[in-house]
Amino acid sequence: MNVNELIIALNDLGIPPDYFSILEGLKPDSIVLDHYHGIWKVFYFSERGQESDEHIFSNERDACLYIYNKFKRMKETMEKSINDEM
Repeated sequence: MNVNELIIALNDLGIPPDYFSILEGLKPDSIVLDHYHGIWKVFYFSERGQESDEHIFSNERDACLYIYNKFKRMKETMEKSINDEM
């Protein structure tokens, strides 16, 4: 998976674009994918401008799959919680 495929996959999952920033710089309250000097970095960027939950990858594919799977699990957890309340 590459960044273009990741963006399409996140859109297909129904993840709002405000929830992520894929090679677009820092966006408050989002999961960010950054690339520099051959390193792929994924982290959460808070509303207060702090980075947390950082993960480093040596290739685009692994970084993209990590983000996709993270959002997929979050969506599944939210849907299960909603269904359990009904």
